[in-house]
Amino acid sequence: FQSTIIPTIKVFSPSSGSYHQGENFTVSILLNTDKSANAVHGVVTYPTKYIGVISTNYTNSIVDLWVRKPSFSNFGESGNVAFEGIILNPGFTGSGGKIVNIVFGVKSQGSAGLKITDFAILANDGLGTNIASAAGEANFVFTAPLPPGEIKPTQDKNLNAIDEKLNAIREKIKTIEAQTRFKHHHHVISKF
Repeated sequence: FQSTIIPTIKVFSPSSGSYHQGENFTVSILLNTDKSANAVHGVVTYPTKYIGVISTNYTNSIVDLWVRKPSFSNFGESGNVAFEGIILNPGFTGSGGKIVNIVFGVKSQGSAGLKITDFAILANDGLGTNIASAAGEANFVFTAPLPPGEIKPTQDKNLNAIDEKLNAIREKIKTIEAQTRFKHHHHVISKF
């Protein structure tokens, strides 16, 4: 029995998790395939009641040429991110090939799934055979927002420390300015 990597587009990193309302989180779509793939396309759908896409990022993507750069719409009950791209010869073989990162913002409490629809992975075989066999799914839980006090104490301490440093620097500058003024003044007087 030969173990093979099943060709799949996968909502993967992560495929589950819990986030607070008001928080952002990133999901990567990765490609696993044991056959050389030279084109991918798909649409990620999500319920806009709970989450919305803030941005997409395809830096370091395995896709070389975008037929359709990852674009998103938060309109209606079901939002979507659509993408279509080409991987140049010799194509991509392996696991964890990053196609795109999607940054979601949590709008309300509840749970939501991400699905990939209308997806294809085309083989680098000259025929463009669709080798996609399964699309990944992801499920997330969204909880109440964190009280402001729980997020910021460390930040506030840092800000206070920065303020103190700035004040110390301002005082030093004043002292230096006063000294130079005095020296200059003194120098002018001693000329006469």
